[in-house]
Amino acid sequence: MVKYFPEDPDAWSETLTPPEGIWYEGICNCHVELDLVYKRVGEASIRCVYDAHDPWNPTATIHIFHFNEPVDLTPFESIDFIHGLQEKVVSDGKEYPAFTGYCEIYIGFFSYEPEVIDYAICKKYGVVPGQWEAKSFKLREMEVPQWSDKKDIEEILKSINYIMICSYIDDAVAREAVGQSSWIDYIHFTAPEVKLIVKSVPTGKHFVIDGIGFVTPQRFTCSPGEKYTINMEPAGFLYWENGDTNHIREIIMPDHDLTITAYYEGAEAVRKSELIASMAVTGALSILGYMFYSYYWKGR
Repeated sequence: MVKYFPEDPDAWSETLTPPEGIWYEGICNCHVELDLVYKRVGEASIRCVYDAHDPWNPTATIHIFHFNEPVDLTPFESIDFIHGLQEKVVSDGKEYPAFTGYCEIYIGFFSYEPEVIDYAICKKYGVVPGQWEAKSFKLREMEVPQWSDKKDIEEILKSINYIMICSYIDDAVAREAVGQSSWIDYIHFTAPEVKLIVKSVPTGKHFVIDGIGFVTPQRFTCSPGEKYTINMEPAGFLYWENGDTNHIREIIMPDHDLTITAYYEGAEAVRKSELIASMAVTGALSILGYMFYSYYWKGR
């Protein structure tokens, strides 16, 4: 029940044109392509190749994923992806890392019409050249750049139309770095996880949630805002912990763990047996305490 966007967390790196948008290069001196050889998850990754040194453009490879329509990212907690950098170039008979290892990601919105609108959140991070590194950044812990038209992260996340990932190349070897590449794989957004626990008294009752059958007690991993229909077996059903007597219950997951309990005929007997067991344990502990007191204090 963990929620990703896209639902298949590897879908955006398996094609240049997934249903939600399109990959393209951010500047004219590089290009993006689908790489079926160098990848970490699935069948492909998105490769960006540095094609030419151009002093008028940033010395970087820039991946951009542009959404077909603005998306609301407020239900999601983090962006997760795998970032790879090519290792080295040769200049004057010596080997140098082409990439500095300094990278940036921007998640934002840009439009010319009806007026220029430009806002984003961003994160600076490092990747060791020659390595693939898994990255996970919490959206609400990212920075808002000074030039952003909006400053509130929650407002920014309500309407996003691009993801941009920059991998910077060392200016000192920029000419020799032509042909060097960076890769993005397994990129997706992840919703926060909360637990749904379905219990019954007595235990062992059958129920159906979204068409799938289970037996109590059960624990599920969900996301805040997700909706579920829980259909408890009707025979002997009495009420829920909130007093509702309908064995079918609709819930919307809150932003914290949720435990719901269905009570059936025989619940009072279970409660009495649990109470008796609890009293027995308490009594036994009291006796042990008295024996300890008598032995160590009265016996001396």
